[in-house]
Order: sequence, then structure tokens, then C-alpha cells
Amino acid sequence: MAALRYATRRLADRALPRLQAICTASAAQRRLLQTVASSTSSRRVTSSGRNTAKVHHSSVPNNSNTRANNALRGQLPQLDENQKESLVRTQLAQIQKKKEELFSLITQMDSKLPDRCTKVNKQLAMDLSAQVEPKPNDPQWCRYRGAKRLNTFLMYGGMTYLSYMAVLNGFQNCDVQNRAKDPTEQQ
Repeated sequence: MAALRYATRRLADRALPRLQAICTASAAQRRLLQTVASSTSSRRVTSSGRNTAKVHHSSVPNNSNTRANNALRGQLPQLDENQKESLVRTQLAQIQKKKEELFSLITQMDSKLPDRCTKVNKQLAMDLSAQVEPKPNDPQWCRYRGAKRLNTFLMYGGMTYLSYMAVLNGFQNCDVQNRAKDPTEQQ
């Protein structure tokens, strides 16, 4: 029994500093975690399409700035049409910029460290090659774009070929069954 207590005490002594380091997060980090947890807590959609989310606003700091509070609660402030259009344009431009950056990052990794660039990253680069600005002078873009086109062609061409073969095989089976039933046509 004493050995068990000793082992438990040693484990607790090792784990306690780690636990204290984890628990000493700054107040801003705790508020951020509480905000994220409260905005994503128990969001469910019923069969009628109604959202039954229960968001607890007590964890959100009480500021006089209502726009910041709405953003922290996961709600968009009331925007007029011009502001919405501006917000959409800005976000779409940011998304396009991130796509360009990600594509260039993956292609750089593939050219400098090809053994470290995983298949998933290469597949992502192929998908992004169709969504970024065309770069006909860039050999990496041309290679990924050609691979994307080839994959798309093989996928749809393969499905079309298999469908054709299935239909053709079905007609041939019907023809063989009809000939087996009618011996007079065999002459």
C-alpha cells in the first residue's frame, strides 16, 4: 500500500507543474475560450429547420461597444446593403489571396522538397490550380492544371465507359436469352 502511495505521489509531483502551466492562461485567453465555447455550444437544427442553439451570454464580457459584443456572440451587426456588398467583396478577395498563397506554398514545397510533399497536398494543389489566376508560364501550375484535367477526364470518362459496358452487356444478355428461348432463329 505504501508503494502505491509513493508511486501516486511521484506521478502527481510530475503532473502538477504541467497542470499549473496549462491552467495559468491569461485572462484574455480565458475570455476568448469562453466566447468560442459559448458561441459554438449545442447548435442543433430540428427536423423543421429551426435552430435550437443555446448560447450563454454570461461568459461574454460586458462592454459598452455593442458591435464588438455582437461579434463575440457570433452575431453579425445590422448592415445595410452597401456594407454587406463591401464585406462580401473584401472577404472574397481575402479568400482568393489565401488560395494563391497556399498554391504557391505547396508548389514551392513540391519543388524544393518533393519527398516531403504528401499526396494530400498535391491533390490540394491540383484543386487550387483550377481556382487560382492562370499562370501559363509557370511549369508547376501547368503540371498541376494538366493533372487536374486528366483526373477529371479519367473520372468522367471511366464512369461513361463503365456505364456503356454495363448497358451493352445487358443488351447482349437479353439477346442471348432470347436466342436460347427461340430455337427457330438458329437456322
